[in-house]
Formats: sequence, structure tokens, C-alpha cells
Amino acid sequence: MKKILTILLVLTIILIPSSVNAKEKVTVYLFRGSTCEHCEAALQYMNKHRDEINSDVEIVTYEVWDNKNNSKLQDAVANKLEVDKSKNYGVPFIVIGEKYIKGYADGSTFKEIMEIANNYVDNSEYKDVVDEVRKELNLEVTKTTLDDLFSKPNKIVTIVVYSIFGLAVLGFASLIIFGRKH
Repeated sequence: MKKILTILLVLTIILIPSSVNAKEKVTVYLFRGSTCEHCEAALQYMNKHRDEINSDVEIVTYEVWDNKNNSKLQDAVANKLEVDKSKNYGVPFIVIGEKYIKGYADGSTFKEIMEIANNYVDNSEYKDVVDEVRKELNLEVTKTTLDDLFSKPNKIVTIVVYSIFGLAVLGFASLIIFGRKH
């Protein structure tokens, strides 16, 4: 019986990893400006519609107005994709694989982004041009995800919450200490 279990265990260890196909996530890159209202609208819309984003799709943003390396990356990616920079080039600039979208117009652009991303998820032709260019240029860039942008609590809110909690603890401690004397 032990031999059979050992053989089954060995077969399981050998066969399962080879049958599981590790799938690369499709990354949607949003090059944005720190105070760009269209970029902010795109981010807010994506955040509100997270449930429509396939689990194999990741949203990554690069702020380009205040970060020179991020800006260099955007320009190099645009060059590689042969983007006509004389017309509507700037931010938001969205890249998915080898496709790009210039600008943002409400939910219709989000639907277009998700359609492109999901098509890449469903086939094996995905090529991460942004990451390739970043590696070629050996650029140190600063990227953020939707989780980075929307899941962190506001610093002021955090300070206020901790202050209230601290005062409550001090209040209860005072009640206990002074309550024992009477």
C-alpha cells in the first residue's frame, strides 16, 4: 500500500506542474499627468468598474509630468509603436500589448480598453511592449496600480482615526484609574 501511495504522490508531483499553464497577466498601461482631469476621470472610472476587469488583466499607471524617466518611457513606447505625435499625443496615453489609445472619453474608452485586453487574454499573441522598452532602456520608473491609488487610506483620515482611538483609550484608562479611588 505504501508503494502505491508513493508512486501516486510522485506522479502527482511530476504531472500536475507540467499540465498547469502559467498565464502571463495582460497589463494595461496608463501614462498620465498628475493634474490631468481626463487622466483622473479614466482612473476614477476604472476604479468604479473594477468588477468588469478580468482577473488576468492588471492596470498600471505611470505619472509622466513630474517624473522624467516615466516620460522617457512614454516617448520611447510611442516611438516603438510608431505613434503620430503631431496629433493628440500626450496624456492619457493607454497601451495594451502592441495597441494604444490616445485620450479618454468616458465609459466608451474603458470598454475599448477591456475589449483589447480581453482579446489578448484569450489568445497567445500578447507582447508587453512597455516592459520590453523599459528593459531595453534600463529605465528606473515609478509605477502605480489601482490598488496603490485607491486602497491606501488618506493620511489625514488615518491621523484623525488614530487620534480619536488614542483619546478613547486614555479616557477609559482614566475612568478605570479614577474609578477605583471612589
